[in-house]
Amino acid sequence: MFECDTKIGPIHLTDVMEIIEWEPREVMGVRHFGPVSGRGRFALTEGPGAATVITWDEELRFPWW
Repeated sequence: MFECDTKIGPIHLTDVMEIIEWEPREVMGVRHFGPVSGRGRFALTEGPGAATVITWDEELRFPWW
């Protein structure tokens, strides 16, 4: 697990995450714990030329406040 300082507009929090999926140079999946919880996935694919395309998908649950 690791901690990441996160800012969303005026809200600052420490996002606690765990790596749950790992394919070197292709995919990293994370699970979020704490006030904001859920899962996220970062994927890398080849783009045109020497470019890399980064896709970032998340399903998050936020506190009532």
